Amino acid sequence: MEKLSLAQETFTREILEISYDVEDDSVLSRDRLRDNLVAKGITDFSESDFNSLCESLSTNNQMSEIARYTKGHLFSLYSSRTALVEQIATKLGGLNAKDFADFDLFKGRVIKLSDFASERNCLLYVDAEQTFIQTAIESFGQQMTHKLNRGSKVIIMNGFQCYLKRMAHVLPMEVKAARTHNFNLGIKMIRGAYMNEERSIAA
Repeated sequence: MEKLSLAQETFTREILEISYDVEDDSVLSRDRLRDNLVAKGITDFSESDFNSLCESLSTNNQMSEIARYTKGHLFSLYSSRTALVEQIATKLGGLNAKDFADFDLFKGRVIKLSDFASERNCLLYVDAEQTFIQTAIESFGQQMTHKLNRGSKVIIMNGFQCYLKRMAHVLPMEVKAARTHNFNLGIKMIRGAYMNEERSIAA
């Protein structure tokens, strides 16, 4: 999970250039995205895979800030993995063949469990963890939220460590994403879990 989190965090910050600003209406161009990939040594990819990545990050054919935030999941639970995505994950997080196999096993279990819960209208709580694994957990929780928290349902509840300064920016983005893409939010704000451990890591 640490490798997945490192890859996802770097992808979000340095490839997608997400600012976590609800007022940001910037649009990432295809050329800029390509330049960001090349800057990280990601050069050996097909135009088809690049087009697929651009499409997956877009709403109304634009890679807006909120579209990139909502859809910028490097490790997708609900779509197949392209060779470009594997290359990005390998470069940014150091993943190997076993890591991808472990993720695929995890993915299958998450889908089975969450679909089962949705069928029975049973709430699932995605707990927040330490910062060095939290980025991946947030990504998985968001993906399940977007798929399952529809209509009158709130199946997925996501935990957010609110002692972290970044949550002052993440939570408004979650609200904007829900309003923009028409899904329901389930949020638990956590005030102090792992605070002492995080202090020691930061020291």
